[in-house]
Amino acid sequence: MTGTMTAAEVEAAEGGTAEVVTEVPTTHRRRRFALMTAGLSVAIVLVVVVSLGLGQYWLTPTQVIGVLLQSIGIDTSWAPEAPTAAGVILDIRLPRIVLGLLVGAALAVSGVLMQAIFGNPLADAAVVGVSSGAAFGAAASLTFGLAVFGMWTTPAFAFVGGLIAVFSVYLISRSGGRTEVVTLLLTGIAINAIAGAGLAFLTFLGTTSTREQIVFWQLGSLNGALWQNIAIVAPLVVIGVAAAVVVAHRLDLFALGERTA
Repeated sequence: MTGTMTAAEVEAAEGGTAEVVTEVPTTHRRRRFALMTAGLSVAIVLVVVVSLGLGQYWLTPTQVIGVLLQSIGIDTSWAPEAPTAAGVILDIRLPRIVLGLLVGAALAVSGVLMQAIFGNPLADAAVVGVSSGAAFGAAASLTFGLAVFGMWTTPAFAFVGGLIAVFSVYLISRSGGRTEVVTLLLTGIAINAIAGAGLAFLTFLGTTSTREQIVFWQLGSLNGALWQNIAIVAPLVVIGVAAAVVVAHRLDLFALGERTA
């Protein structure tokens, strides 16, 4: 066999317990990442353009592009003459699509963070009780007709419910100054079951109207998306994604295992 051996390979060949280190082709990996990013970006643009034209008021992709260009001050013959088209695209469909992209980005990043922390590719918000805790808080505000914070009452109670679930899981699973991932996952499953039972009880207590509101809230909808909502959501998503990028290198250590990290 030709070539030189790394220190780890020599130790392994002599009967040691070290692992064989295989170099990763960094250049190939970066090229593949760049191509995948570019391809997905083009795909998103195409999907957005097509989606803006679909619906009861149907528009061709060229008409959609014409309306978008006209909205930024570029006149083109592609834009339809009817002012209704601009209203449908800019005031109804585009806010829904933008909000959907923001929500999707936030969910994707939060999912990656949870998978990195727990060291499990199947980990999600339901594992540590975040989803059930948030649903329980929202259901409580809807069932008892609370309106402390106006239109933000249900989101606020959902946030507090999810936060309480996370801290409960963390405090219960912590022992001896450490928090094992396995214990954390098992505690999360227990908290998830408790919050789910509470949600079912609140659904039972509520009226037909509140039951429907709870179900629709859990399903979620982008139907009433407005630019005012996007102005609130966008900064929060940007801050969260930026924070995730900052801690990404530290979270990479979890991929090596708990002892190595």
